[in-house]
Amino acid sequence: MTYTRYNLFNGVSGAGSVPVAGTPLLSVVNTTNCPDTGIKNCEVSADGSAFNPAGAIASNIKPQSDREFIIGAEHQFSDRIRIGAYFTHRQLTNVIEDVSIDVGARAYCVGKGFTAAACLSAYPGGSQFVIGNPGKDITTQINKLPDGSTPTVTLKKDDLGYPKPSRNYNALTLTFDRSFDEKWSLSASYTLAFDKGNYEGGVRSENGQLAINRTADFDSPGFVNGAYGYLPNDRRHSFKAYGSYRLFEALDLGANMLVQSAPRYSCIGAVPLAVDAYANTYHGYGYYCQGQLIPRGTAFTGDWLAQVDVSAVVHLPIPHLKASLRLDVFNLFASSAVTSFNNFGELSDGSANSDYRAPVNYQTPRSVRLTAVVGF
Repeated sequence: MTYTRYNLFNGVSGAGSVPVAGTPLLSVVNTTNCPDTGIKNCEVSADGSAFNPAGAIASNIKPQSDREFIIGAEHQFSDRIRIGAYFTHRQLTNVIEDVSIDVGARAYCVGKGFTAAACLSAYPGGSQFVIGNPGKDITTQINKLPDGSTPTVTLKKDDLGYPKPSRNYNALTLTFDRSFDEKWSLSASYTLAFDKGNYEGGVRSENGQLAINRTADFDSPGFVNGAYGYLPNDRRHSFKAYGSYRLFEALDLGANMLVQSAPRYSCIGAVPLAVDAYANTYHGYGYYCQGQLIPRGTAFTGDWLAQVDVSAVVHLPIPHLKASLRLDVFNLFASSAVTSFNNFGELSDGSANSDYRAPVNYQTPRSVRLTAVVGF
């Protein structure tokens, strides 16, 4: 049995400074009676009943897949210079995720003639999760109906309440290449890209969920509200260039440059109780802040990223050996862009997070690496 109890903090005691529970907090919404005390200040997430493997994976599950095509052209202007243009389209076709099926099971229950109250009691939200394809029908054995039966049924996608997962990446890339002629070379590219949808992927970077294909995205219908928008990996503009120059026979110089436009951020908070009672128990993960729906990627934008790395390779004239010394300077100009911001707009108690929009990670500072290479 797993449950969370809410009490006032009453200091610590004993070895390890164990917190002492004070007066029960009865004002926390969506709580039930605690299994041991009977006081209504607990959230029960697992009631100790035996796990039913027959209802864990949808029998009609399809593999995860996406569709991609690339159309491009290149033109050779001379022996060493060519330019190109490419269009890339990448689209999700199927996703595997853990899906809470309570809303769909409740609709099935009512359709079988049971009362709405009895069906809500049987399937209150979050009582059964199935590995399946969100946005599609799910065939599985459901938990007990009010009459105690556990039939295998097909829950319709419209009853489950989840949209089809989407992630559409469209990009136009222009390239320039000038091959090395024993003196210099240069390659550069510019990409205009759009990455939009309601599903980032198997993990969710916005809230740090790293359990593959077990994110909160389809844990309750309230989590999909506002989920469609520009995804965390959306970078509208990307410019890359790298080149080399042979200053002397024994000395090669090189440089790499990256300039990338700012990502878009969300405001992560609790789904309101009136919108989705079960999703509200997560105290986060939704696209609501202070009760207001803020669609994904519209809260604020981050920093542009710019970095220049340079290198120098000295070829050593050692007989019978291929030897060199290489010096790399990363982030030559010590750029210090913020690479991630705090996008949690609320704390777990629903109050505003004072660290919202605060920097979390910065660009890696300037560093130097010296490498010696000897080939026999």
